Amino acid sequence: MKQRRLPFGYEMVQGKPIEAHAEAELVRWMFRSHSEGASYDSLTAALRLQEIPYTEGKQWNKNMVARILADRRYLGNEVFPPLIESALLEAVMTNVTQKTPQRKKSELAAAIQRLAICSVCGAKVYRASHQHGKERWYCEACKMISTKATDKKLELETVTLISILMSDPDRVAFNPQDSDSGHSDLHLHEKPLEDALNADSLDEPLARKCAISLAAARIEDIGDENYETMRILHVLSKASSSTEHNALLRDIVSALLIHPDGEVSLMLKNGQIIEKE
Repeated sequence: MKQRRLPFGYEMVQGKPIEAHAEAELVRWMFRSHSEGASYDSLTAALRLQEIPYTEGKQWNKNMVARILADRRYLGNEVFPPLIESALLEAVMTNVTQKTPQRKKSELAAAIQRLAICSVCGAKVYRASHQHGKERWYCEACKMISTKATDKKLELETVTLISILMSDPDRVAFNPQDSDSGHSDLHLHEKPLEDALNADSLDEPLARKCAISLAAARIEDIGDENYETMRILHVLSKASSSTEHNALLRDIVSALLIHPDGEVSLMLKNGQIIEKE
């Protein structure tokens, strides 16, 4: 595998390093984007969408990005011609050593990125910034790309859907099939308890044992999905206007589906999909 001997952005011509135009444009874009708040993760994701490799045969990774952004040779010296201005490099170096408030994601944005999946194939989707700064989400599995799902739109759509559930919990529905799949032998647990309670001489330890057995059978009879439905409804009943949306996302949502047109759906932890009407 060919190893890189020159800093990315340069090529050797007649024994001297000169600007490699396509690579140099990527270098300048990386410095501009990072100075404006783009993270290593988003830069790496965007670089994987374009065709110029850092090293032939290898995918871009955060170490490659960090190496470029920390390289002062791009200012130019007796060997290398300049690719960027000193003010741009200093802005980036400040971001590298001090995490600025502008670059810190909100908790809601972080929750959205953690839960985001592709509505087409169900695989994980990743946020990236286009070279011109436009946000995009892409799926490595089916290659779905959405340029309409901006951060602002995703947060607004997510908050809207959560607010709909808070104001109308009846949107959360029980699964009849889950109920039908329960035990049909509850009467086998009910009869011993009834007999114990109706006996001439109450055997309290036996009655307690029968009651616990019946309670366990009833819980198991609920089914996994309907148990989650009951839990979600309980969480929503306790929610108020002061409840943080990212906390509700964590408690009741298993995935956030991003559609190619930028629309959003919520997959609740009971498997139900919630969309805007």
